[in-house]
Amino acid sequence: MPAACSGCCCYGVRTAAAGPREQALKEELEEIASEPKSAHVFHVSDFDAIDKIRGKLRRRLCENVLCPSVRVEGHRFKHTNGGTREITGFDLMNLFRVKDVLGQREDGAQSSYVRMGSFPVVQRTEDVFPQGLPDEYAFVTTFRFRKSSRKEDWYIWQVIDQYGIPQVSIRLDGENKAVEYNAVGAMKDAVRVVFRGTRVNDLFDRDWHKLALSIQAQNVSLYIDCALVQTLPIEERENIDIQGKTVIGKRLYDSVPIDFDLQRIVIYCDSRHAELETCCDIPSGPCQVTVRTEPPPLPPPPPTAGSEQIGFLKTINCSCPAGEKVPPAAPSQSSAGSPRAERAGWPAGPAMEVGISHHACVLPGPEAPRRP
Repeated sequence: MPAACSGCCCYGVRTAAAGPREQALKEELEEIASEPKSAHVFHVSDFDAIDKIRGKLRRRLCENVLCPSVRVEGHRFKHTNGGTREITGFDLMNLFRVKDVLGQREDGAQSSYVRMGSFPVVQRTEDVFPQGLPDEYAFVTTFRFRKSSRKEDWYIWQVIDQYGIPQVSIRLDGENKAVEYNAVGAMKDAVRVVFRGTRVNDLFDRDWHKLALSIQAQNVSLYIDCALVQTLPIEERENIDIQGKTVIGKRLYDSVPIDFDLQRIVIYCDSRHAELETCCDIPSGPCQVTVRTEPPPLPPPPPTAGSEQIGFLKTINCSCPAGEKVPPAAPSQSSAGSPRAERAGWPAGPAMEVGISHHACVLPGPEAPRRP
């Protein structure tokens, strides 16, 4: 079986492997599974338990179906080819039509943004995430607190089911200066991680900040202003129930809209994008972008023995010694009338010589073998 699966990657096939947690079998499962192994190898107590992970297998292998394409400007990522890119994910600003509904504002040193808080921003979850969320993803937002919201306890993003039971959320606790990620648990009702500390405290001033969370199978990483703050372990999560609502910016206890400025909020279907994002969109953030360019074209091959060209001129930038200035010589009689000579406008003349100019040295090229 591993040998048969080893060639699957050549055809763009993704494979997952599931089996009991035994060392010998573990090595065989990893040989079968696609990269990364951590996302495609599943351990179960026995083969009957495979039925319990069918949903997770489907979401992992059908990630491209779960996630639409999002157009992202090249400067958003640390490594780019320039221009815009299409990446799988969910642009919540567009899906909620936030700018159309609330209007957008301009700041001279800042990208356009929306002032939230005038009324609730809510959508049906099945309209936002029709197939649910992938098992691993990145949540990224650029925002700033208003004076009235710095000490509020609220959700910048939350999904609830039709009975109001939270499915997943990111909570900003202004009173205790904490960032909390909550999700439905696979083995318990809910699982969560809480981030605190000096770096987290900085998030609660009135400046623009970029908040990013990388949600992976066994841990969650927090990035603030494009710097890793902390990585914490998390217990196994379950997928969300899409029969409910998704909300942006609501208070914890009474669902009152929160007053804050929002520039961007997006969920990528690749958890690594939390680390790859730049902070070019905030005034004080680091903006280091490496632009990948195409390699330069290869130089033309030298003339062959059968070519009509007897020699060629090569111009190099150099410092020429002082001396008598002689105009570059024309090609020899044998090459007069050739296409290259006609394009250059050279008349027929004596054999090639060396010319000296103010800006470049013109050197003779290699001679072709003499014809018999």
